[in-house]
Formats: sequence, C-alpha cells, structure tokens
Amino acid sequence: MLVRMTIEGMIAVCTEEVALEAEVTNDGAIKLYEKLGFIRAKRLRRYYLNGNDAYRLKLLLPGGEERREDREAAHELQHMSLVVT
Repeated sequence: MLVRMTIEGMIAVCTEEVALEAEVTNDGAIKLYEKLGFIRAKRLRRYYLNGNDAYRLKLLLPGGEERREDREAAHELQHMSLVVT
C-alpha cells in the first residue's frame, strides 16, 4: 500500500517514470515491484557493498510523455515572454 501511495503521489506531481534498485536475491521485493508494473531494465553488477548484484527496475507512469511535452511547451512560452519584454 505504501508503494502504491508513493506512485500515486508521483503521478500527481507529473513524474514520468519511477526507477529503483532491488538486490537480485530479494525475490519478495522483485515480485512485489513486478506485480505493480515495474520491469527489469538492467542488472547492476556488484551494486551493493556486500558484492551482490541488483536489478534496476522501472515503471513508466501513465501520461508521462504528454506531461513532459506540456512542461517543455510551458518552458518555451515562458522563455518567449522573457525575450519579448
């Protein structure tokens, strides 16, 4: 529930994606994140101080591409108004 609430909060502030790392041996965490829609993006060799590998897991949030385009358009408009004045 805590992870879901965090993801919902990130959607509310226009986050495009969530990335996190989980130790490859942590089956419980990996199953939880995959159930929530995360995908294994990369294996990170010797990521942890104990020498164990990690998976980088990513979750693309709905509407992220549109929000990024909206932010870029707003930034461009703001820049244009600064140039005109």
